[in-house]
Amino acid sequence: MQISVWLFFALIALTVLALCVAGGACGTAARLSGRLRELDPEEREVYVSYELPDYLASAGFRLEGLPNSEVLVPQAYWLVGGAIAEVEYDLLPAQRAFLRVAKEGTMRCADAYQGITYESGGEYDIDGVHITQKQNTGNAVMVTWTRDGYDFMFYATGPQMGAPGGVVQAFVREVQVRQSEA
Repeated sequence: MQISVWLFFALIALTVLALCVAGGACGTAARLSGRLRELDPEEREVYVSYELPDYLASAGFRLEGLPNSEVLVPQAYWLVGGAIAEVEYDLLPAQRAFLRVAKEGTMRCADAYQGITYESGGEYDIDGVHITQKQNTGNAVMVTWTRDGYDFMFYATGPQMGAPGGVVQAFVREVQVRQSEA
């Protein structure tokens, strides 16, 4: 009898903990690509959800020409810290990718990529735009570039099977930043 009471309370405690973490109610848990990590409250990025990538009223710009295909599907639009646009993508078959855009000199590396040591890196040009790429084999990739007064950062987690090269070309060539309604 005593063991079953202990097991009952242990099961309740685990259920409460799981609900707390899944719902974000604990305050310090953040969800990223299926993994949980702890954040210091002073370092936490503040995300505001948007229906469309139009941040004119709050950040002074909107995004146009975002890639949308059978393998790259936009899922959510965010404004991070009041100044950084972030578009969250499903990179099929089963990965996540993110594009960040901020006024030149104001880009902040996503919390998810703070402290990562990359195994390899390289630089190249796409249509005259200088690209910097950092990568861990089968783990994470970060690609950055600057164009027309804006910094861009594409990052993805998990095995990419060579996907970043073609995907990044679409972002560099197609994404436009507009500062007005015109």
